Amino acid sequence: MPTLSRRGFIKGVAIGSGLTIGGIMIQYLRALAQTGEMDPRSFVPLVRKDDTTPTVSPTATPTHTATPSPTTSPRGARVVHVRSASATDWDFGDDWYGDHVDQTAVNRMVDEGLTRLTGTTSRADAWGALLPNFQIGQRVAIKVNFNNCLSEGCAGNAIDALIEPVNSVIRGLVERGVAATDIWVYDVTHAWHDGRIPPRFIAGCDFTGIHFAAYVGEVNPYSATEKVHFNTPPGGPAIQDLPLCNVLVDAHYLINMPIVKSHPFTGVTLGFKNHFGSFDRCDYTHVYTPGCPPTIYSCDYDSNYSPLIDIYLNSHIRDKTILTMGDCLFGAWSDPTWKPTPWVTFGYSAPNSLFFARDPVAIECVMTDVLAAETNLLPATDDYLRLAGEAELGTYERGDPWGGGYGQIEYVQVEIT
Repeated sequence: MPTLSRRGFIKGVAIGSGLTIGGIMIQYLRALAQTGEMDPRSFVPLVRKDDTTPTVSPTATPTHTATPSPTTSPRGARVVHVRSASATDWDFGDDWYGDHVDQTAVNRMVDEGLTRLTGTTSRADAWGALLPNFQIGQRVAIKVNFNNCLSEGCAGNAIDALIEPVNSVIRGLVERGVAATDIWVYDVTHAWHDGRIPPRFIAGCDFTGIHFAAYVGEVNPYSATEKVHFNTPPGGPAIQDLPLCNVLVDAHYLINMPIVKSHPFTGVTLGFKNHFGSFDRCDYTHVYTPGCPPTIYSCDYDSNYSPLIDIYLNSHIRDKTILTMGDCLFGAWSDPTWKPTPWVTFGYSAPNSLFFARDPVAIECVMTDVLAAETNLLPATDDYLRLAGEAELGTYERGDPWGGGYGQIEYVQVEIT
């Protein structure tokens, strides 16, 4: 199937019926997809929705690395993006998208992503590189995202974590020697709603003995002593120290598995914001989000302060994180509370993508750029990423994942069957 080039796209627009490059052009792209003139597996994006999205020019920001032994290259931190068209086969209908994910394909994607990330040639060697000092009996926590699981059954079709990428990670951990009973999958959100993990997610786990922890069902979900401290700006609303969940406090290692989503309050909700489910009352922090709704909060946004940085600077998060793995099998570019919708930049289909990095800021920048290519983000979305770089949490750089790439980040794209 031929790929639509940028030149061909521009030519098509020129001879078309008045469509502009700055517009969404959904009808045009849908027609291409239906006639087979557009390859949905191509990494090349078709159109940026609006030229007012955050800058995509590579910066000269120096590389910072704060995670344990991040994989680097002469160009900085490595971020691996793996795509496989066979990973999902959902038609964006009314049935649950989670019934349309191929575990075998996801296993191949995770193995490929981790070997590329660590510079190894096998799954065993990749996990050996990620956990070089692992000792029997140590615990691993996996932070997933279930912000849309709002009722007992949690059986809706809104975007939430999928079990298949988690299964692939657990497989590698178990082979490394981690006991299933020492693996904790968690999202202990307690804010506007009491966090839950859907029964269908737990039932899909390929391993017995794994612990699943949410706010609902936990007797003492939060630590009495370990808390997140917020260094709020002078004169701004103070945020009290908020307790971390016990799963995270008791873990020796942490794997962060956000979903690639946009967000009306913060612009994006990725790895940093995923930790809103790692401590109690994350809603208190929304007074400092760029899209803070004044009808709900007493807003006081400051472009030089983000509670997301204070959260990640906590030693239980900063020092324990060995891997960030972004789930963009479906993702949510349009709304973080809706069911998944097709992505124009991925050929009006599902992204079928996973992202891998040891550097939490570098991967956050790349995933933000992928979202920025698809939709308009809040102008202040970039602020917390810049602050994360200044805090030496990782490599801050905005770039173009579809074309010019990056100067400081080594961005590796891999297409597999």
